[in-house]
Amino acid sequence: MTWSTNEWVSRLLSHDEIMVDVVRGGSAKVYRKAFPPSACTWDDYCQMLVRLALFDTDSVFFYREGAPYFSRGNSPYLAYLDGASIVSNKCERAWPWINMVCHELRKYFLHVYGVAYLTPPGKFAVQPHSDCDDVLILQCKGRKEWEIFDSPAGQPYPGEEVGKDKPIEDLGEPLYHLTLEQGDLLLIPRGVIHRARALQEEGSLHITVTIPSSDSSYGMMIQRGVGSLLRDPESLPLNVDYFCRRSVHQGSLPFRVGVSEEIREALTAIRNKLSPEYLEARLRERVSRVNAQQEAACQACMAMPKPSGVISDSSLVRIAYDVKCVVERPNGERNYPA
Repeated sequence: MTWSTNEWVSRLLSHDEIMVDVVRGGSAKVYRKAFPPSACTWDDYCQMLVRLALFDTDSVFFYREGAPYFSRGNSPYLAYLDGASIVSNKCERAWPWINMVCHELRKYFLHVYGVAYLTPPGKFAVQPHSDCDDVLILQCKGRKEWEIFDSPAGQPYPGEEVGKDKPIEDLGEPLYHLTLEQGDLLLIPRGVIHRARALQEEGSLHITVTIPSSDSSYGMMIQRGVGSLLRDPESLPLNVDYFCRRSVHQGSLPFRVGVSEEIREALTAIRNKLSPEYLEARLRERVSRVNAQQEAACQACMAMPKPSGVISDSSLVRIAYDVKCVVERPNGERNYPA
């Protein structure tokens, strides 16, 4: 496949059910050979990993078998060798290819970012869980097994996910299993419980392209609209603004008749101002600000000097004096270095 990013994203989004699943919720779906895995190289990944860690230390962290992992010297290489997955949050800031993917998807969605997961053979990063975001899983290197479980109805708001803080009780058997190969893409709508593990024979690199759909839901838009009105003294009548800024204390409860009337007056004033036009304007302002911050972070990260000493496909490995190495050739013949 030699599709450009624009071409494969357009082909992917031509499947109407993707937009429906993101907007209204749905079930997980796999799209085989959906993107060219050749667009993702180990050199690019390693450059991203080092650059992102230098730009924002907290963006690179590790998980092993469902728990946070802390590596000596915060080394991703030592973490990986010890069975931990390397998680690179918002990796589009340091990876031009993923930044391009996010750009293309923003033609359809308000905001998009990427998270890279490099998992050792036979290992997994996190326990079964659901997310409050819709995600597109791009299998870039190796293979990974996924299990999809029966999930609670509804589209969770932030904080309503399951399996993040404590294990899910009565998880039950998976509805189905699937294995992602290089170039495959898996859509997991928000709220769908899932689990993943790299195959025993090889490690796995996948990118979770994240669409923060609950954060941009109508409910969250209304919540932010109310907050925006309350923080703008000129949006509400002076007496309503003064009342809303007063604090509630034990002596306020239960509400007296006069206080209840003031609450009703405040709700009426807010309702009168909270028009669809006002909400849309605030939403556009927020999305524009968030995307501008993303672009500024990307430019600042990529403007950093190219990291030196990054492991790549062409790196030479020097073996310590007292270490023996066995090289397995493709035909099975072994070569023992002197």
